[in-house]
Amino acid sequence: MINNIKKLLKSNANSHIFFLYVKNTIAKLECIFISDERAIKKKYYSVHKKELNLKNPILFNEKIQWLKLNYRKKALTLCADKYAVREYVSNILGDDVLNELYGVYNDVNEIDFNSLPKEFVLKVTHGSGQNLITQNKESIDWAYEKKQLNFYMHSNHYLEGREWVYKNIPPRIICEKYLDENGKPPVDYKFFCFNGEPRFIQLDLDRFDSHKRNMYDTNWNALPFEFQHQRDLADFERPKCLELMLTYAQKLAGDFPFARVDFYLVNGKIIFGEITFHPEQGLGRFIPESYNMMLGKQLNLPVKG
Repeated sequence: MINNIKKLLKSNANSHIFFLYVKNTIAKLECIFISDERAIKKKYYSVHKKELNLKNPILFNEKIQWLKLNYRKKALTLCADKYAVREYVSNILGDDVLNELYGVYNDVNEIDFNSLPKEFVLKVTHGSGQNLITQNKESIDWAYEKKQLNFYMHSNHYLEGREWVYKNIPPRIICEKYLDENGKPPVDYKFFCFNGEPRFIQLDLDRFDSHKRNMYDTNWNALPFEFQHQRDLADFERPKCLELMLTYAQKLAGDFPFARVDFYLVNGKIIFGEITFHPEQGLGRFIPESYNMMLGKQLNLPVKG
């Protein structure tokens, strides 16, 4: 039913907002009648066409699903909150790695659009990928963007993939400095940390155009697999501050069983991005599939309860 509604509405911007509200309403209703475990199993099967093994998870994706259901420490919510995590990072690494913050808002109507700089990024603190990235504010339809941000503020990203970490984050909007390097988005380095130890590095390229993704070990040796996005076979230079980013990632990952710690590198300066606990909602595609097993072996699940 959702797909049919989407086809009817996608041609109109306001209809797109309406579709989002319809989709969110259905997700809320499903949450009343379908448990987190059942919903997670259903979505896992719809993506991977196989049953989810929660009794004896082996694959990386299986273990991420297990963590979604069974590892629910309050610290995860703090770190997933795009505003509250700033204090967490500041206490461990200091303010120098934080992106410049222009404002924090509890309501869309608090945003004074005219006072914002030409370039900025608006993010809801309780979501993922729900951002307004602006290089020239004169070119955007602010009336429409306000409606979309208002929808984000009244939605709960937990409903999308039953990621508990988002469920209790207070809805806010932050405005940060737009980051670029020579007119392009900065390279995004994501460190896969297992029990506080970085083991793999994900390099995301051209995220807003032809998104490519490479995987490396901590010595910057390219690994021959794809994770959700096609590889870029170009030879990318090892970043000069790799060891420092590894140290930072280790400190921020703490004792979490798994955490992905993200940094941007802008003109040689390390800027913190975010901390994620369930990459791709635990639904990412591995090619070849053997690397799903390989990463899974690195993830030691805590004792349930």
